[in-house]
Amino acid sequence: MANIVIGLLGFGNIGTGFAAILEENRVQIENTLGRSIFIKKILVREPEKYKDTMMPETLFTSNAEEILEDPEIQIVIELIGGVQPAYDYITGALEHRKHVVTANKAVIALYGKELFALADRKGVSIRFEGS
Repeated sequence: MANIVIGLLGFGNIGTGFAAILEENRVQIENTLGRSIFIKKILVREPEKYKDTMMPETLFTSNAEEILEDPEIQIVIELIGGVQPAYDYITGALEHRKHVVTANKAVIALYGKELFALADRKGVSIRFEGS
């Protein structure tokens, strides 16, 4: 079976937490899914700030198009918050037929109906969660 390839938008507290949980539970997740899962690219403002993190420095980019236009990335996880540029990134991901998961309550509150309709037209899913 094919891998599950993720593009991560944001590597603040929530993004680093997501990456850590994915890594800590990788074996269980992959056994459950029957597929490998990994993060291919991480969007940040200043990639050079992330040289000494748990993730390889080559994963970091400041160019959203590297994630949105990458045909291998199937799922975009948006964890940057705020309305802009998050809305543009989510819309771009859906337009490129990528599934989206977000913790962004502001974007969902303002544009949820539009985003769910776009996802439906493109044949992908948008999911959200926030505490």
